[in-house]
Amino acid sequence: MALNKKNSRYKLLLKDFLRVRGTIQNRDKILKFKKSKWKTFLFHLNQRYKKTNLFYRVFDQEAYYIPKFTSLFKRKFKQNLQNKKKFSLYYGGLANKVINKYMDSSIRKVSKVSNLHTVPSYLIESLESRLDVTILRTHFVLSVRSAQQLITHGHVYVNNLKVTKKNFVISKGDHVSFSKKVHPLLVSSVSRSRLWPLPPKYIQINYRIFQFIIVDSILCTNVSMNFDQFLNLTSVVKNYKK
Repeated sequence: MALNKKNSRYKLLLKDFLRVRGTIQNRDKILKFKKSKWKTFLFHLNQRYKKTNLFYRVFDQEAYYIPKFTSLFKRKFKQNLQNKKKFSLYYGGLANKVINKYMDSSIRKVSKVSNLHTVPSYLIESLESRLDVTILRTHFVLSVRSAQQLITHGHVYVNNLKVTKKNFVISKGDHVSFSKKVHPLLVSSVSRSRLWPLPPKYIQINYRIFQFIIVDSILCTNVSMNFDQFLNLTSVVKNYKK
């Protein structure tokens, strides 16, 4: 049975930003939209930028957060769904079953290892260790999907070995390079990027030869700069738990 092209094609990712009321993945393209359905969203977005005088804000995800309306079930339920959707969009729109697998492994790590790290910390570490997400953090690409396309087409090498799995897990000491065919594409992506948020400290990048090395553990670095909105990670864990 042939697949329906309308159902199998990628959905427009930017439309999901209207539902979560935020510019996930730091997309400048949204500011150029002129249709009426974007007017309210862009108005509140510009108001927020005027108040902060910054285009990008940093939120500490480990900070204690008290919701404004704690007694209203409807509002709390909506906030939980928005947190869940935002968390997925930050990593390219991962499916629920994929995040559930990372959640189960994070829970097992906490049960085995007795330290100060929590389930959200291990969950973020697992997602940030993905090869596609790591390439995005280096600003060699502008989106997670672009990073996945480079990987699946065989243009990414880890320790001089070709890797075609986008969920490949990298660790401390791994060396990542790109084929010469995509170097012009990487130059274009870096030139169009604002280089914000800044690349994490655990990645040492050389923009001249298009290579980078993982020099430290992700758990030793604060990854809050990767999120331009506050996420209640405790709520995210509860909603993804089986």
